Amino acid sequence: MKQVARNLMAGRWQRSGALALALLACGWAAFGALPAWAFDAAATPGSGQKAPDATAFTWDQLRQQRATRGGPWLEFLRSHGLYCGVYALAAGASDAQQPHREDEAYYVVRGRAKFAAGSGEAAQQFDAAPGSVLFVAAGVPHHFHSITEELELLVFFTTRQPAATREQVEDVLRRYEQAYRAKDSAALALVYTEDGLFQPPNGAAVRGRAAIAGHWRGRFGDGLVLTLDAFDGDGMAGWAAGTWQLDGRDGGKATGRFTVGLRRGRDGEWRMSYDTYHDAPGG
Repeated sequence: MKQVARNLMAGRWQRSGALALALLACGWAAFGALPAWAFDAAATPGSGQKAPDATAFTWDQLRQQRATRGGPWLEFLRSHGLYCGVYALAAGASDAQQPHREDEAYYVVRGRAKFAAGSGEAAQQFDAAPGSVLFVAAGVPHHFHSITEELELLVFFTTRQPAATREQVEDVLRRYEQAYRAKDSAALALVYTEDGLFQPPNGAAVRGRAAIAGHWRGRFGDGLVLTLDAFDGDGMAGWAAGTWQLDGRDGGKATGRFTVGLRRGRDGEWRMSYDTYHDAPGG
């Protein structure tokens, strides 16, 4: 770990400041806890709540959570700068992961294997053993193989990506309009994140895709038009505001304002994490 720190301070790994902190954090993992100062204030996946500015995890806790959930992967922390997970592969298993859109670093907690990165003449092979730190840049093919002892890995991804463009925000609104006009509550719910929250102007909040689909079933109006006025955010989250308009039963128009929260998924797709609206004065 001293050599890792020297490399970082010498500027040899300059892909991301967040990734540098993640690599430095690896040194503490073997002692049973991750240092909280290595992470930004984070949105804990699935919780819909902001994590505290400082926190810590024990390795035993993370191992147990992954085992309880099942499968090889557990994401346990996400911030605007990085997200972290536990990855496990049994002896003899095949690693079928695909290249990622983010820079990535692995810290090998236990197990032994080979790590292949790159393709063709640029392909490289590395030993993966307890204490190894492995780095791979975004888009580079990589996988573990020749796993002789079960692998348990701490994984750190950078998450800094370009902020949503106006076209991407407009795409979210157009998908919402399309589902609403088709009176398709299931399609409408897919415009939200899995833990998305819809706040009606005069009712209880509705959380989650299934609940949102149920709320809208049978309540659709006609001719919804959403007009974007303003938006802002970073590469992972943001907000948008604008006006909505519906065809009225008497031939007139109903109008109002909307405000939505936006979140980029691991698939790169932007979705609504929060949504509320209200009538315009006199609307």
